[in-house]
Amino acid sequence: MVRPGTHLNAVGSYRTDMRELATDLIAASTVYVDDIDAAHHEAGEPALADADPEDGRQWDRVAGDLAQLVSGKLTRRSREEITLFKSVGLAVQDLAVARLVAARDDLL
Repeated sequence: MVRPGTHLNAVGSYRTDMRELATDLIAASTVYVDDIDAAHHEAGEPALADADPEDGRQWDRVAGDLAQLVSGKLTRRSREEITLFKSVGLAVQDLAVARLVAARDDLL
């Protein structure tokens, strides 16, 4: 039901045994997270995406993290690619963005 080229943000689940998106959608998406280590502790989508949890490939779906995307090290592979950003929320990133916004008069 998701068109090619769609980008999704997922922020609702916060444990590795929870998820808010269906397996087939996760399987069809290139998954990015805010931080790999934090996602291993809090993100259910990548961990639960594979049908067989014993195969050890659950985290193969994660293509990279937010720092790689922002720096340009990673980019969308095609206009048709479905991308998924799974955020677990990092206070240090929130503070960095707030500082940048506060420093710019044109954003206030």
